[in-house]
Amino acid sequence: MARRVTLRHLSLARVTLASDPHRVFFVVPGHDGPHVAAWPSGNRVRLIAAVALAALVALVVVARLLV
Repeated sequence: MARRVTLRHLSLARVTLASDPHRVFFVVPGHDGPHVAAWPSGNRVRLIAAVALAALVALVVVARLLV
């Protein structure tokens, strides 16, 4: 990252970047400096769940047609 910030009273920061809208970054203080954890955004999680559900439905339909 190109920016550096010093935080005194914030123990957790939630960061989203316009260049990467499908990830949410959580920043917490660590012993050696800030620790960054990346998680998928809520929209991405819903998309993945919808694709998994559609695949499951398709599998059930194909299984019913074959039996």
